[in-house]
Amino acid sequence: MKTFKFNRLILIISTLTVGLLVLTSCGDIITKVEPEEPETKETTVVEEEPEEIEEPKEEPRVSELEGERYAIISDVDLSRVDENLQKPENLQKGGVVYIHRIENGLAFIDIIRDFGDVVLNYDSFRGYIPAENLILNPTEEDYKDKAITFHIKPGEVSAKETVTNNEIEISGGSYATALEIEDDQILIAQAGGGHSVWISKDDVDFDFSGFTGY
Repeated sequence: MKTFKFNRLILIISTLTVGLLVLTSCGDIITKVEPEEPETKETTVVEEEPEEIEEPKEEPRVSELEGERYAIISDVDLSRVDENLQKPENLQKGGVVYIHRIENGLAFIDIIRDFGDVVLNYDSFRGYIPAENLILNPTEEDYKDKAITFHIKPGEVSAKETVTNNEIEISGGSYATALEIEDDQILIAQAGGGHSVWISKDDVDFDFSGFTGY
């Protein structure tokens, strides 16, 4: 009888032990199967400042020359003109030019001169100049205040030679550049050479329509 009870006790203990082992194994399985929550990484958003877009400078356009291709030189600096481009060599502030075209901010011009019957190479009187160095579409007041190039009115014009002080007459209808301007008198070099002469301002105007380039 005692042996039977002892064996029964051992059986109970064994059963409990097996049950405990089973529960322990199930717990491990549940623990392993349970999904891990993904780690959340903090992301810092860097806002980029918008780039400043530089507005292009407005360049003179060929359309601005419609109706007026004559301009007055306001600056003789040619440093902006590429060395490979043709440049005029006889620029004078106040000189009047004829504009053939404007491209990339550069004007291709002829400097208005009258050389009479003298045959010259005109290359030194034409070339590229920054358009910003010109007074485009000059007014009558611009010509009067700033121009040193004039059109001598047609006909015979009274003049006074500087060397001899002789009163002479010269033929008008040509262009001249003032060497000096005093009151109502202009000192000019005669077309084709000769002594410089003084003429009256009343005998000149700013009609350059007869000049369309060399």
